[in-house]
Amino acid sequence: MPEGLVMVVTVPDGISKPYMDNNGAIWVKSGSDKRKVTSREEIQRMFQSAALIHGDEIPASGLTVADLDKDYFKTFFEKNFGESVDEQDISLPIILENMNLMKDGVSLGH
Repeated sequence: MPEGLVMVVTVPDGISKPYMDNNGAIWVKSGSDKRKVTSREEIQRMFQSAALIHGDEIPASGLTVADLDKDYFKTFFEKNFGESVDEQDISLPIILENMNLMKDGVSLGH
């Protein structure tokens, strides 16, 4: 066992992740080194883990209200809100946009 004073220092994670240099490059610590992040997927994961983007809010390319299982959605809506979709004063696409399930006519990746 070593003799002398032992100090343990805990440095909390910062709140501004991911960290970027003044050129906009993103760096991550890898062991005792650091490396530049170049993979789009890794950058997306970093932004998602920092709650800057949410994977379930990324548009699902090519999916519209026509691709929706309307019967399933109507059952879900009635179960959760106690009213039928047909009783609403707004159209189904507007309901979906208000619920953050669609944006500009494109389904989101929920």
